[in-house]
Amino acid sequence: MGLVRNMFGRALCAGLGAGFVAGAIPLFTFGPAGQQVRAMIEPRIEALAAALGVPDWVGLAIAGSFAIAGPMALVWLIAGPDVRRLRWFVLGALGYGAVWAFT
Repeated sequence: MGLVRNMFGRALCAGLGAGFVAGAIPLFTFGPAGQQVRAMIEPRIEALAAALGVPDWVGLAIAGSFAIAGPMALVWLIAGPDVRRLRWFVLGALGYGAVWAFT
């Protein structure tokens, strides 16, 4: 059971890193998917911030931290302490970045 969880955790961490670089998870917005997600969500966040009476950049900063920390915390929890989570995250990000750069 431990080996399966470790392998699954590694795959999740690598997938999360690749997802961030791809722009599917809005940490980096240089992928086409990230630009589409940002263009779709940004007006809604700005409208909510205006309704609450806070500056737009405050709303975007708060939403951005949840968008980054939410998926990362969930994957970190599922992966467990035996997986070198940051290492697999970076490997996934570098792997996707290399494929994206050379294609």
